[in-house]
Amino acid sequence: MGLDTTHGCWHGAYSSFNTFRNRVSLLTLKKQLSNFVGFEGAEPFPQKSRKPIVILLNHSDCDGEIEWEDCLPLKQALEQMLEDLTDERFAEVIALDTGLSVSSLKANSMETLKSYQKTFVEKVRNWIEGLDAAHKAKENVGF
Repeated sequence: MGLDTTHGCWHGAYSSFNTFRNRVSLLTLKKQLSNFVGFEGAEPFPQKSRKPIVILLNHSDCDGEIEWEDCLPLKQALEQMLEDLTDERFAEVIALDTGLSVSSLKANSMETLKSYQKTFVEKVRNWIEGLDAAHKAKENVGF
């Protein structure tokens, strides 16, 4: 059992989706997802009009929909995130996410780090493609 969205945006375990969103949050908002209201924290999310990535980060992982009108700005935010992604920045995010140091990650598990990054980029691309398809069809992405 896991999470399957429409339009092929996500297929996988709920725990993997939470890890994915935490890494997106670290890359885009520079904060752990757990800092925000609804995820154990006290900080409110920025308004989605200012930060479209919030559409994905602050969405229920088990029901609801992403409105088709929100698909294009979310897609663009994810594309920008990938454009800005460097190996160094991803290593920093993995370090924050796992509690390990960047130097430790690089020294002991460079192959693992590259594998994490490849998988993450593939998951982001699935979202980009699915959001694009949903927007063009004027269909909501269902969870």
